[in-house]
Amino acid sequence: MQHRVASPYHPQTGGHTERYNRTLCDMLSKYVNERHSDWDKKLPSMLFAYRTAVHDSTKKSPFFLVYGRQARLPIDLDLPSELDANESPEDVLKRRCDAFIDLNCTREEAAANIRKAQKKQKRNHDKRASKTDFEIGDLVLVHNTRKTTRKGGKLEKKWNGPYEIREVMQKGTYRLNGLKNAVNGSRLKLYLIRGGFQGKSEDGNKRRKKNEEEEKKPEKKEEKPQHEFFESKSDEEQYVPKEDRRRGSYECSDSDSDTIIIGEEEDVTLINFFPITGEWQTENCDKFDLTVKNVHDSGRGRKIKITSEPTKVACMRGDGNCLFRTFSFVLSGVQSFHKTVREKIVSYMEENNDVFSRIENTPMEKYLSASKMKNPGTWGTELEIIAFASMCNTPVHVYCSAGHGEYKWLVYKPAIGQSLYNHSVYLQNIYGHFEPVLDVREEVYTRTP
Repeated sequence: MQHRVASPYHPQTGGHTERYNRTLCDMLSKYVNERHSDWDKKLPSMLFAYRTAVHDSTKKSPFFLVYGRQARLPIDLDLPSELDANESPEDVLKRRCDAFIDLNCTREEAAANIRKAQKKQKRNHDKRASKTDFEIGDLVLVHNTRKTTRKGGKLEKKWNGPYEIREVMQKGTYRLNGLKNAVNGSRLKLYLIRGGFQGKSEDGNKRRKKNEEEEKKPEKKEEKPQHEFFESKSDEEQYVPKEDRRRGSYECSDSDSDTIIIGEEEDVTLINFFPITGEWQTENCDKFDLTVKNVHDSGRGRKIKITSEPTKVACMRGDGNCLFRTFSFVLSGVQSFHKTVREKIVSYMEENNDVFSRIENTPMEKYLSASKMKNPGTWGTELEIIAFASMCNTPVHVYCSAGHGEYKWLVYKPAIGQSLYNHSVYLQNIYGHFEPVLDVREEVYTRTP
């Protein structure tokens, strides 16, 4: 638990609590009596309704995220139960254990949905918000917020001051000379002297002049960021792949003129999006000694742009095994077989040492020892993606960073044999975390002659 201090008269700091209180009050207002004296008796029912309702941000109900099952409502007592009355205690225990295992993935998916909702809310807020940055030495006026919350305040001043800013704090908060508490920037405005000139203390004028001189100095050119094809490793002892691997003996190409070609300067705008099928899962699970648990509900096959964003992604646990969890999910529909998938891929790379040694420019024995790829928790690289594509005879498309804040689809084709399927495997790599992609953004294209 982290203790946070809010500036006075700025309820936006506790926005989650304030929004929850508003929702709860709106619900209570529809059921309390005329004198509003029985709100405490209505509160348990309102809380139960709130906790069992699906929230727009998480796409789940709070009850489900806590217990891993839907709540039983009073009406459920009059309906036939979905549970088997002859189910043994062992089956019940197994079913509940499986539900708790899946609950972690569900919670991570809900957290991802919250982040998406927060980004959307931020965009909407930024369209209306106007931000003013103040500097040390600026003279400002402070809004008298108490005027609107107390009786007899109609004749009080709307703005107090001027005050001089003596400290700029984090998240738009300032300390002013003459005031004990910090003040949020939303309650401040610049103090203007007659004639429209900004008020400035003597120290403030010196700082402003110094800042203007620094702004006139030529800026240093920043180096262009390189492509992020590999997952970053903070440990210095971790194996670092060679930079020339993706441009070396392994050629990522495609005979279809509409698909992206890696390593060549051809500007192609469209690629194929044809997700795998249940038949593909069954055939390739046999190669990994796995069984299909769930068949994927993927989007329809079509042409997409190389910059089309994924819209339906399965959440994977971030424990260092995310790439192999993704492969496990692609094959069987669950991510729990990641250890078996890792072992099979490593064995396949050892058996085909000649092929993968040419790609890596390093013997596989040395590579596997230095990278510790056999150990669970070791992050996978694109070499393991190539091995998976070769084992399944299926191209693997990865949505990842191409530098300068731009994301594109890159294709990894089998290094051994040829593609036997018209379908492909689709993943995304965001900040080194791999997850399977089930669908992408719908777009309409017009091809120019």
